[in-house]
Amino acid sequence: MKVLVVTPSSHYASRGAAQKDIYSMIELLLEMGHKVALYTLDQLGQSDAVLDWVRDIYKIEVRKFRPTGGLFTWLRVAIFDWVLFDRSAYPFFELMHNKEFNDYVADFKPDTVLSFCSYSWPVAREFKGRGIRTVIRSHNFEPLQFWEELELSGKLNPYNWFRFAVKWHGERRAVLIPDALAAISPKELGEYQRIRAVGVFLLPLVSLTKL
Repeated sequence: MKVLVVTPSSHYASRGAAQKDIYSMIELLLEMGHKVALYTLDQLGQSDAVLDWVRDIYKIEVRKFRPTGGLFTWLRVAIFDWVLFDRSAYPFFELMHNKEFNDYVADFKPDTVLSFCSYSWPVAREFKGRGIRTVIRSHNFEPLQFWEELELSGKLNPYNWFRFAVKWHGERRAVLIPDALAAISPKELGEYQRIRAVGVFLLPLVSLTKL
């Protein structure tokens, strides 16, 4: 099976747990006999050397997409789909409308698309519309993560109430749109199963298998 892995900008010299999970997932898919390709969002600070390492160590094709991040374009799009006011989700929307990316997809012809982080739901939405199986790998329940990181003054700010609502509805899409969602812990699994009883699974950090 051909699996296209899509990630946010997350490939840095200092590797955290989420980044290691991505590489361990790629390694696991290869061990299972699948053909894998990686397409990542790009931003300043992401390491080309790390991407070269991924390309060389796993012998897979690695490509990147730099979102334009245009403020007025984002606002114009988000007005018609207000959940895209989440600036984490919008770059994935841009990716899905990028000609170079779509030309690559047409050439690679993936059987399944595995996208990382729940705010990658625009990827799942687009590919599901094309009849391609989709899986989202969630590293946390975004709206609660966002809220817990706010200080008291931030929680009293009405603008953050709006941001929380946007992230909450984005999280619902992340659960309801793909064929399956892989939650990282029993806590997140419980949150997701309140939204969708089937198609949600527990998958702890894949890198833990090495320990």
